[in-house]
Amino acid sequence: SVRDPIRALHNFARVPRFRVLCCGGDGTVASVLEMLDQVSRTHGLLYKPPVGILPLGTGNDLARVLGWGGGYEGGDLLSWLEAVACAEVTLLDRWQVTLSPALRRRGQPEATQMVMNNYFGVGVDAKISLGFHTSRQTRPNLFTNRMVNKLVYAGTGWRELLSW
Repeated sequence: SVRDPIRALHNFARVPRFRVLCCGGDGTVASVLEMLDQVSRTHGLLYKPPVGILPLGTGNDLARVLGWGGGYEGGDLLSWLEAVACAEVTLLDRWQVTLSPALRRRGQPEATQMVMNNYFGVGVDAKISLGFHTSRQTRPNLFTNRMVNKLVYAGTGWRELLSW
């Protein structure tokens, strides 16, 4: 359910075996996995369902790594759904990370917890990704399709490269 995905997942909490098809990019997949974690904690899923990916995002790195391809270009959606239904399940490395500040200011939390999926960046790639993410959050009207997103991402990377 687009309006309340947590509720939709909650409706499946007692279903013994089901699969989830996530339509989006890496950020959407991360959100769905986070929601599955939340529903599992609060409502007790019988098991964690496998998540297939219909890669509709900008980079689709995770979909590419897991063999779903770099981007859905249209075509027969039914065969995609059949592939999800019978796909081999592959485990994904996920880490619970706790970040604690060396010096804590008043009112600042003692620690921040997050889950990391698959990989993370700490260098220029992370700065470019953060710049792209921030732009998309502040001006969502500019991000109308995958090609525009890739152009904005490339421009963000180019600006970062030139600033060195």
